[in-house]
Amino acid sequence: MGTSGNAGTPVKGRPPPRPKGGCVRCRRPGGGVPGAKAIAAAIVAEQRRLETRLAAPPPTERPSARELAPPPTGAAAAAAGTPGAPEAPHLLVFAIDEAARRVVFPGGPELTGGGFAVVRALSLEHREDADLGRALADFRFVRATRLADRLDIDEPTLRQRIARARRTLSEQFRALCGLSIGDDAVIENHPWLGYRLNPRLLRASPAQVRGA
Repeated sequence: MGTSGNAGTPVKGRPPPRPKGGCVRCRRPGGGVPGAKAIAAAIVAEQRRLETRLAAPPPTERPSARELAPPPTGAAAAAAGTPGAPEAPHLLVFAIDEAARRVVFPGGPELTGGGFAVVRALSLEHREDADLGRALADFRFVRATRLADRLDIDEPTLRQRIARARRTLSEQFRALCGLSIGDDAVIENHPWLGYRLNPRLLRASPAQVRGA
């Protein structure tokens, strides 16, 4: 009738008897089934292990001595062709020497001729806005047509003068100061608003600049 003389012997048609203490895979080494608290503790431990692993920063390569070395400055940068010349500070000091008709900067860079005339013309709004304490973003632009009329030249000539002034300053700051300046470090332009002196320029007297 489906029974066996030996207890625990499987009977045809029936699953094998379940061992005492529950499923073999769930039994602890010492016997018995782990309780809910033990299972929860194991889950928490595994979750913390995964979180720690994910939070660890990925391995990075150690920078070379060349990468850690500071960039060359001054004469060293000029001798090296100044590819690594540091950028000029955001605040540049300048002066307009009316008698010598030059725009001068600490360290020796200067503008003469057409560049001097452009900076001098743009300095009117720059000085007024600075005296009024305007926010840097509110410093006024001068439209190209108005600036060209102020200088009594046409717009193509105005653009040529500005491009030449930017190139001259870039070369002189690299050669004399070992610094790299952007095109808008002194003269900024906006496609629709025109030109202005960089609001971060700080105007001083020629004596103060030359004595710096």
